[in-house]
Amino acid sequence: MRLAIRSTLRAFLVLGGLAGGVRAVARAQQGTVAGRVTDQASGQPLVGARVVLVGTSLIARTNADGRYTVPGAPQGRVTVRASAVGYGAASRVAAVAPGDTAVVDLALGLAPYSLDEVVVTSTGDEARKQVGTSIARIDAAKLVETAPIANVTDLLIAKAAGVDVLPGTVTGAPSRVRIRGTNSLSLTNEPVYFVDGIRVTSQNRSSGICDVGCAPPSRINDLNPEDFESVEVAKGPAASALYGTDAANGVVVIKTKHGQPGKARWNVYAEQGVIKDNNDYPDAYRGWYTNPRTATADSSS
Repeated sequence: MRLAIRSTLRAFLVLGGLAGGVRAVARAQQGTVAGRVTDQASGQPLVGARVVLVGTSLIARTNADGRYTVPGAPQGRVTVRASAVGYGAASRVAAVAPGDTAVVDLALGLAPYSLDEVVVTSTGDEARKQVGTSIARIDAAKLVETAPIANVTDLLIAKAAGVDVLPGTVTGAPSRVRIRGTNSLSLTNEPVYFVDGIRVTSQNRSSGICDVGCAPPSRINDLNPEDFESVEVAKGPAASALYGTDAANGVVVIKTKHGQPGKARWNVYAEQGVIKDNNDYPDAYRGWYTNPRTATADSSS
């Protein structure tokens, strides 16, 4: 038993010695490649440059001084290649002697990268995202041609989300426009009106226009909707950034029609209808229309 253990130990020792000798022989046949990588224009060291011995798996990185060391290089002629982000690669051939260090310095020149074009496609309302507020646009010019529009408030009824038009409760009272509900219990909740960039008030300042049983009309309804080209309703607190703090209740921007270059054009609008009186009048009343003599006699009596 002891003889077998001793034989096994001797075998392991012999194998370990042979392996160490092989490694020593291999190490004696290898060398080292070292050097420095710099900027070709300024001569400044390049940090983090990648150095590779072509044809092998040996890789190194440069330090803060731009220096690198690649141990275990095979003997003979090897190609040393260095590269860095934003620089073109550079290569040099070096002769590596067993147990010696081959010094290879490399200088890299600037080579900016040209990226391929990237196309990004998305859906949504780009204008609303950029403005940061909600804007509803009403094509007043087309709407007037297809619907009975009598005033400005008729243009806003059920035409924009978040806009409520409440009818007046007394004679002559104008409709109340509320954008995104009521914001105050003590202050006005009316939106701000702008016509071609000029602010217009909707209040009637005339005294004595209505004393009892009625309310003063809104001056904004004096505008003719047929003269409008478009109406925009700006909603949200971000609208005050463009029109001031009074625009916290919203803004109604009206753009009127303007002349356009080109040939002269005329638009004609006409209506035609027939009124038929279907009432059944007594015979005594008919004489006034059918018998002039009866009409004269009846009128004299």
